[in-house]
Formats: sequence, structure tokens, C-alpha cells
Amino acid sequence: MHYGYSENFILPFSHDEVVHGKKALIDKPVGDYEDKFKTLKLLMLYQMTHPGKKLNFMGNEIGQFIEWRYYEPVEWFLLDYEKHEDHRQFNGLLNRLYMQEKSLYEQDHDPAGFKWMDADNRDQSIYIYERKSTDESVTIVLNFTPVEYNDFRVGVETPGEYRVMFTTKEAPYRIKRYSYIKTEEIPMHGQDQSILLPIGALEGLVIKKKKAARKKK
Repeated sequence: MHYGYSENFILPFSHDEVVHGKKALIDKPVGDYEDKFKTLKLLMLYQMTHPGKKLNFMGNEIGQFIEWRYYEPVEWFLLDYEKHEDHRQFNGLLNRLYMQEKSLYEQDHDPAGFKWMDADNRDQSIYIYERKSTDESVTIVLNFTPVEYNDFRVGVETPGEYRVMFTTKEAPYRIKRYSYIKTEEIPMHGQDQSILLPIGALEGLVIKKKKAARKKK
């Protein structure tokens, strides 16, 4: 972040780190089989919502356990297994989210497009930041620990109603049934307003404010 806007960056989950015995990304996280997929989804959301253009190496999108080999194709047969097919669908929806939310790309190379809300939570290991376009924003909450919280308070810049619009927790990921949460005048993360919501273990959330209704002419 110290020099992130000095040039135009590509963010790779790179080929160099998943070859020659270094393991594929899905096999790097600690935990059981399910935790590995949760962590990889969380990592993918972090990459997709961070400033900079994205590059993923072949196999990441289906959670391939065998590291990339130039002499073999991607192991597409893994899609016959529920977790791998679910991971493929998740990545497709994550790409769609990126394309539909201009806050995630419009000001990629401008400091105005990114704001840390909480980068120093050592006790809970939860990162919070905003991505902004010129006229709207989304808030990203990333829980990098296997601890869940039923009531987690998140600071927001303006009063109103907010809802979770994307989660890494479980299908369908893009959440339309989540109800809106009204802000409270409780300071948090340097803001005068905040909302209270649950966040699961190894879960990432994308939160967005409800748009004001247009006045009829």
C-alpha cells in the first residue's frame, strides 16, 4: 500500500508460487478439507476487492490440489466433486460481482478508490476496508480466523440502511434475501455510524448501502 499508486499493478496468484513442490493454493491453508475451500474463497475475495487488476493461475478456479504442470491439462474431472464444482461457481459469481460493482475497479489507480477502515485488528484478525467509485462504495469485511461472531460491529461513513450483498460462506453467495440493517449512532472504526451483523469463521462479506429512492417528478 505504500507505493500502490505509483504505477499500474497486476495482482497475480502466481505460477511461481504453485510449482516445483510448493503446492497449489488450495493445499496451502491449514485446516481440514472444508476449511481449505473456505480460506481459498476468502483469499479470492481479498484479491478481487483489492486495488489492481487480477490474474489467477490455471486450476485456482476449481481448487485443483495438484500444482500446475505445463505438460498436463487442468484436472477438469474434479468438477464431478461437489466442493470443486461449488468453488467454480463461486469464482464465476465473484467475477460477475467485480464487473457489476464499479466501486471495485473505477478508481483502481487512484488513492480515492480505497480506504482502510480497520487494518490493525490483531486480536481478531479481521480486515475492513472500503472500495469507492465516484458516486458509490462497498465495504469489505474479511475474517481470517476460524472464529465466528454473532454480533460484529462495522463502522460506516454515512447513516442509512446497509445489507450483505455477497458472502464467501455458502451458496448462493450473492445474497438478495438478506434484510437491510439500519445504522446506529455508535462510533466504530473512526466513523460516527455503525451497523451490527454476524460474520462466520473464515468468511468474507461485501456490504453496500441502500440507494435512496428516486423522487417522482
